[in-house]
Order: sequence, then C-alpha cells, then structure tokens
Amino acid sequence: MKETSLIDIYQKKFLISDEYMLLKNNLDVISPQQNIFKILNTQRDEVKHSKFLSWLLNPNENKEVGTKFLFQVLNFIQENKNTSYKNYSLDSSLIKVFPNFEEGEHKNIDILIETPEFVVCIENKVDSSEHSSQLSRYKRYIDKNFKNMDKYFIYLSPSGKKPLEEIDSYIPMSYQNIIEFIENIKDEIKESNTKLYLSDYLYILKNETLKNLENLLPASKLYLQFEQFIKQVLDGRNQKDSFEYKIFQNDIRIFRLFEHSKINYLWIKHQIETELVNNNFLLGSESDTPYIRFYPKEFKKYIYISKSNNGWNQYRETFLFEIKISKNKLTFWSCVNKGGDKFYDYQNLINIISKIPNSNSSKNIHYVKSSLFEQKLKFNEIANYTSSQVSKTISEVIQKYVPVINMYKDEFERNKTFLKI
Repeated sequence: MKETSLIDIYQKKFLISDEYMLLKNNLDVISPQQNIFKILNTQRDEVKHSKFLSWLLNPNENKEVGTKFLFQVLNFIQENKNTSYKNYSLDSSLIKVFPNFEEGEHKNIDILIETPEFVVCIENKVDSSEHSSQLSRYKRYIDKNFKNMDKYFIYLSPSGKKPLEEIDSYIPMSYQNIIEFIENIKDEIKESNTKLYLSDYLYILKNETLKNLENLLPASKLYLQFEQFIKQVLDGRNQKDSFEYKIFQNDIRIFRLFEHSKINYLWIKHQIETELVNNNFLLGSESDTPYIRFYPKEFKKYIYISKSNNGWNQYRETFLFEIKISKNKLTFWSCVNKGGDKFYDYQNLINIISKIPNSNSSKNIHYVKSSLFEQKLKFNEIANYTSSQVSKTISEVIQKYVPVINMYKDEFERNKTFLKI
C-alpha cells in the first residue's frame, strides 16, 4: 500500500468510521496527569499485577493495609466455596505471600499465600488462558506439600470466567471483585503514599484492565473492516519517521487492541452466537478459541452430562455441535467428547451417530467429529453490512445446518432408550 493511499485511508475512512469513534470515546476517559501504573506500563502485565496484589495481601510488606485486603479475599473464598465459615486467626507475623512462586517443576504460581492454617493458590490471567495443564500441576503441588492445611484455589481474570480445567477446585474471581475489595478498605487507609497507590490502581483497573474487554468487540469489527491497512501499520510501527510509525503513535491505545490474539474472529463469533440464540439454540461450554459450541434446546434431554471434567468444563457435555471460525470460512460438525465419568457410554453414542447418513466420522485423541460441512464467507465484507444485513446473512448460514441437525434429532429420538439421559 502506497504512503499516500495509507494516509488517505487513515484520514478519510478509518478516523471517521463508527467503530473508531466508539473506541475513541471509550478510551478518552480523563485520567490523572500522573499514574504510577501507567508510567510502568502495568495495565495488561500479569506479572506486575500479581506483584502489586501480593503487596496488598502481605501484611509484613504493607503495614498500613495489614490483613484488611487478605480478609476481603478470604471472605470471598468462603462465600463462594459453599463451606462452613472458618474464623482464621490471621497472625500477620506468620503470613507468607510469594509472588510468582517457583519450586522445581512447579514454576510460576502467580500468587501463593501460606499461613499456619491455610494456603491459597492464585492463578492470574489478564489476556492469556491456562496452558500445559498448569492448574492441575499447581493443585497437585499444593495437595502434596500442604497436606494438613485448608487449601483454596482462585482463578483470577478480568471477566471472572471459569477455568477450562480443575473447575471444581478453582474459584473464579474477577478484577471487578478486586475493585470492590479495595473500595471496601480504602477509607481505612490513612498513609498518603498507600492511598495514592490504591487510587492509581483503581483507576487502572476501571479504565484500562476492565475497559479493554468491552473495547475488543468494536476493535475486532474495525480490524475486519480495515485489515490490510491495520496489518501494514502494525508491521511498520517500529520504523521511525515512517507513516506507519506516526499513525501507530497517534492512536497507540487503539492499535494496541489490534495485537490481541482474538482480534480477527471475536466480532464474527459474537454475531454467530447472537443469531444461534435468536434461532432457538443453546450455547454449550465456552471456548477461548475460535470455536462455537451449541445445540438445539430440544437436544438437552439427549445429552449426557459428565460428572467429571472432560475438557468442556463449563457444562461437561458429552455431545455438541461446533462451528470453527477460520480465515473467511466456517466449518460445522457434530462432536462427541471421548471424556466422561464411568457411567458415560461413549461407544454407544458413536454407534448411534454412525447410523446417520453421511456422518463420516474422524477421530483424534479427545473427540470424534462427524458430518463436516464447510461454508466460505467474506468476513471483511460482512463487517461493513448494516446490523439487519449481518443478522440475515448469519441466520441464513445457520439454517443450512438445520437439515443435518434434524437427522441427529431423529436418530437420537429413535434411540433415546439407549442414551444415558
């Protein structure tokens, strides 16, 4: 793209688009002239968030806050754990808090709190998701090394979403909860520096860390509308004196959003999920990837729900329909989860599906996919449609899946006495 063309697109199209104006208004919140967390570029940095939270949690590091913040966290744990309340002594001299705890192979527990009575393991995710079975590894380490203590596990994220694994062990906590904990104690803090740190941190959480979530959706649409232009700016943003560098610096907070791993599919995923609900489907276990899981409402009586984790840990279904979003293409299939409890009859379900015409199953270590169906769509064009056009286009796509879904419905109904319902 030539430099004149780049500037023309930026000035005559990008800057006047609805999504740009929405993002600009959202991000142009009046901020303090000086903010220690902005100076240190802490807004999206998980390690720095964990270190500051550890400082708040540790009464030996922060005499002014003492155990006030820890008490808030402990109350939250016990309210959400559905166990009888325990009145721990919280002797400051005996409390240890380790940010980014490492020991042997059990590295990078974001925050570990150890007292004589209980231990708390906190996994902190700002933009990323868990990986490499890390939550299970951390739990095994805690269970092994703190056998005679009460053990609590927290999964902290901006939205308070559930983890993908160890769903029964880790309590979801959001950064909105962190805001509430700080609001609850801040008036008790008298020391000026501590008050300033809390005020600056609250601002960052409210206007940066959490605000980023609601901005990603319009940013994803804007990315689809101006994909080639945005890619060129991002590719050239480090070349000083270039137009790409000047554009990036001029709107750095908006272009930072385009670096998010979900930016190329988040908007289209949201549109499809909305239309599925509008077309009387239920959404299945959430995926942090470009996959949408769903089924018709009437299928609920046919789907066995596992009592143990199986990878679809929000609801633990054993059967779902899925749509995978890739570059200008949607791929639909039915999916059988191989994982489940001892009562789950996986092979029987596979046998029933094999009777469906053209099911053509393919297997991997975790799933069996059948009835694969691909459709090509130009997401960049759809992003420029009116809302009614978007709804109509996506709804037409969904309707093409209905004949296949109905074949499953008929076969499940014929075999309902053999399904584990």
